[in-house]
Amino acid sequence: MKILNDFIAGVNQALFPNQTTPQQLNQTRQLLSEQTQNCHQPFGRAVYNINGSMGTHGADIPSWKARQYAQDSTDVENGLRSNTSAFARSSVGWAQIGDPAGTIMNFGGALLAGAIDGTNYTTGNILRMEKLV
Repeated sequence: MKILNDFIAGVNQALFPNQTTPQQLNQTRQLLSEQTQNCHQPFGRAVYNINGSMGTHGADIPSWKARQYAQDSTDVENGLRSNTSAFARSSVGWAQIGDPAGTIMNFGGALLAGAIDGTNYTTGNILRMEKLV
């Protein structure tokens, strides 16, 4: 039951910012926010939005995970990694530390991003992306 409660709380914090008593982003979350605020790809946008929402709840993020998110977001923006692989890598990272919400949400992101990445390759949009031109 604890896993289910942790999952529900994590999803709630990720998707719904704290409207009653929002907290300032801690230093790690603030740095991650600054590093992802100009991302245009789905992975970086998701990291930016969820990081901000979770930060309003005072939720912490391990510094290694924040660095990984920032690097993966940059790699996706520069065409060095797909959105799908960034979400999948993140899902594995959360699974390794036993975080059900991070694991499942990032796995879902990988599934959705697969369709977006596939469309970008099929239509040739991957060749026209800002960072790759």
